[in-house]
Amino acid sequence: LDAIERGFLAEVDAAGLRQLDDNALMRRLEGRTDWRATVDVDRRASTLRIESDLVGLSSALPPPFAKAAAEAWPLRIVSRPLSPPDAAARPPGDRIDVRLRGDLGVSLERDRDPATERLFVRRAGIGLGVEPVVRDNGLAVLVRTRALDVDAWRAVIGDGELERLQRDARAGAPGGLSWVPDLVSVVADDLVVAGRDLHEVVVGASRADGRWRATIASREVEGHFEWRDAKPGERIGTLVARFARLVLPRSRESEVESALSASPASLPALDVVADELVLGTLPMGRLELAARNGGTAEQPVWTLDRLVLAQPSARLEARGAWSFAGVPRDPRAVPVATPADRDARTTSLDFELDVRDAGRLLETMGLKDTVHGGTGSLAGSIRWHGSPIGLDYGSLDGRMNLSMGRGEFLKVDPGAAKLIGVLNMQSLPKRLSGDFRDLFAEGFAFDSIAGSVRVDDGVARTTDLTIRGLQAHVGIRGEADLHHETQRLAVEVVPQLNAGLASLAVGAMINPLVGLGSFAAQYVLQKPLQQVLAYEVDVTGSWTDPTVSERSRRPLQVQPPPRP
Repeated sequence: LDAIERGFLAEVDAAGLRQLDDNALMRRLEGRTDWRATVDVDRRASTLRIESDLVGLSSALPPPFAKAAAEAWPLRIVSRPLSPPDAAARPPGDRIDVRLRGDLGVSLERDRDPATERLFVRRAGIGLGVEPVVRDNGLAVLVRTRALDVDAWRAVIGDGELERLQRDARAGAPGGLSWVPDLVSVVADDLVVAGRDLHEVVVGASRADGRWRATIASREVEGHFEWRDAKPGERIGTLVARFARLVLPRSRESEVESALSASPASLPALDVVADELVLGTLPMGRLELAARNGGTAEQPVWTLDRLVLAQPSARLEARGAWSFAGVPRDPRAVPVATPADRDARTTSLDFELDVRDAGRLLETMGLKDTVHGGTGSLAGSIRWHGSPIGLDYGSLDGRMNLSMGRGEFLKVDPGAAKLIGVLNMQSLPKRLSGDFRDLFAEGFAFDSIAGSVRVDDGVARTTDLTIRGLQAHVGIRGEADLHHETQRLAVEVVPQLNAGLASLAVGAMINPLVGLGSFAAQYVLQKPLQQVLAYEVDVTGSWTDPTVSERSRRPLQVQPPPRP
């Protein structure tokens, strides 16, 4: 006979499948199921068909492949020879097609090695929700689904499993298939990747010569990126990305912080630009980020060469490093840690914030109607224990210098503005005897704010913070606990008396000599009157509900008239 067909009925259990190939996927299977095989023998080739409903076999794989034992999932596997160039020749290889449940397809082609007669997989395609595509070489993965959790699948497979599959595929045959895909296409309503929830996602990616190139479009992210594998001597690769829009939800900050808990060596080199960065719901403007991974294996350092956040109201430029506390630092920066915390992860940052409109900047940060106007700068060096995104107020050290120009503190509940309420003098009148009710009740306009701040273990201290306003000059010295949101400040308020021009104008209309005399008296008495009206108060307690206590007024120093 030219052809013979034979059929087999049998049962297989999960342990038997693991004997064929013990991998991370097989280890998530339990139970046993019946299967039926049919073999068609045709001269020098044969076709094998295997069918099963998988009833009795359960799966603990992530969705959409989590399965209860009682569920029926139709499975069909067909292996058929590839057509030889000569009808009398032996087939050069075979093709295996797997169809599961009607929505998953796997197709792969094996070529015969002329030297060993062994079959090796050279090409493969996987399709979920779409027919698989087998290209000339490599692995292509096509996905069309409602929801996909990439992180869950990464947790199952892991980098070690992918490396093992690659080694096994290449063993004994140059050019064997790598099970890391060369082409990926994903269309999903909901996608979870790197701790992020993305919606209405379209991703296309390809790999060649150790580089990934991809484009992505979703409600949260739109742009393209490139991943470059680590070069000899590098511990990790480089990510180059250009985004039109990048949304980072605050709800995922703790997950990212946990992922960074091991070592600075876990961060790749970065070259990232986003035309529009959104943190939570807050628009942060344009992002430019350049960083590199360096140091030694014992003391890795992730160096932030450049960080820029630019928007119409302000521009932030920063540079720094994430390292271990024992790594030598710039002697001009904050002092290094003590020997007790040499093994702590430490982030250091030098920054300059150029403020074009303080009111708009604070509104962007969620503090609406706290300040109107205001231009200037805030610059300094800070350092804390932890990763770059895990600012730890309890270990924060550093120094900052503030210089702001004309603006106005608006009438606002100090509890909403937190520390800004300390600078806004409107919180004082309702706790005082009434001296400054007219000065600050509707807000406090300022010509300048200047001073320096030193931070030690999360406590900010100043001795020279000065606010010069139209109604008064204010001096602040003392400290604020950034972690516990408390304060202990001494505030001096010196009202500004500036009625001379009005007195001169009115007096000149009635009697030029009287008006001139009033102006002269006002000018001579202005400084002594400001001193006698100066007020000093202590501000303590929480930022949301400060306690204000009055100090005694300064005595008026009157110089006796000179003797004749």
